[in-house]
Amino acid sequence: PPAASASSAASSPPAGGGWNAEDLARRKQEVCGELLRSATCCPTHSPLRRYVEQMVRRARAVCDGGWAPLVLRPLAALTAECEAEAASLQPPEGDAALRRAIVERLEAHAQTVAPGSRLRVFGSSSCGLNAAGADLDLTLETPRAMGHTDKVQLVDGLAMILGSRSGWEGVEGVARGRVPIVK
Repeated sequence: PPAASASSAASSPPAGGGWNAEDLARRKQEVCGELLRSATCCPTHSPLRRYVEQMVRRARAVCDGGWAPLVLRPLAALTAECEAEAASLQPPEGDAALRRAIVERLEAHAQTVAPGSRLRVFGSSSCGLNAAGADLDLTLETPRAMGHTDKVQLVDGLAMILGSRSGWEGVEGVARGRVPIVK
């Protein structure tokens, strides 16, 4: 029989009246594939993503046991849940422009401490995959190699400038790690 969509096959076996081994194998692949596609719209560490992955494991186990119709019923609701979760995580309109403005402002401040340096964005913001309210990961490339002591002084100086000139509160240099940072 022709392959049915996940929603149309949810409550009825294939034409002919029963689920044979070939039908079950095909439906298992279809259902697990659909669940995995739904999972891709959820963030990696999201509870919803973990739920979808758990559903995939259950779907495989249930299909192996011959209970394919029971697996198919939550698929539409799960897909809608994943889409709603993904939509809620999208940054607001203008977020990318605001992030670019912040980077430009920070780079101007960095020039006073390390002339010729360049601020580079990395992480989720660099490729537009940041969620609403995500942090902004930056690294400062200097024109010359620096030892740890020089890096600590640079971070402390940058933190002082950002705290006093930028209007941002709670800016601090953290020099105790292997890589000194400003947060």
